[in-house]
Amino acid sequence: MFSTRDAYGLRALVELARQDRGVPLQSREIAARQNIPQPYLDQLLVSLRRAGLVKSVRGAGGGYLLAAPADTLTVADALRPLSSELFSTRWQADSSGEPSITHVFHNALTAAVETLAAVHISDLVEEQDAQRGNQAFMMNI
Repeated sequence: MFSTRDAYGLRALVELARQDRGVPLQSREIAARQNIPQPYLDQLLVSLRRAGLVKSVRGAGGGYLLAAPADTLTVADALRPLSSELFSTRWQADSSGEPSITHVFHNALTAAVETLAAVHISDLVEEQDAQRGNQAFMMNI
């Protein structure tokens, strides 16, 4: 249900959230840090910019910034412009379908969207930091 595009887009936003507020990060740096092919990342950043989730800064010190604080951007916000299958109209209930099946699909999709809307980009940063801390601890043992 989730694509590589979705995962790469979220990883890019997490990397931007790690950056000091107001300091742009170039796409090549994001690509290197998150192991994302740069041409693909550039396409994702255009989609995220058009959706108002990131801002681009031109010039020698330019790059990309989050358009809002990471604790206000949700995973659902990020996935919508990335064309996540979850938000695709093909998953919407068919009015000519069996009502009991339509009801189950509707409830499942609603629960998934609510879950994604409850997780913020800042939560992903914290979880990633905690995982990295555990890995560093295990390496030192």
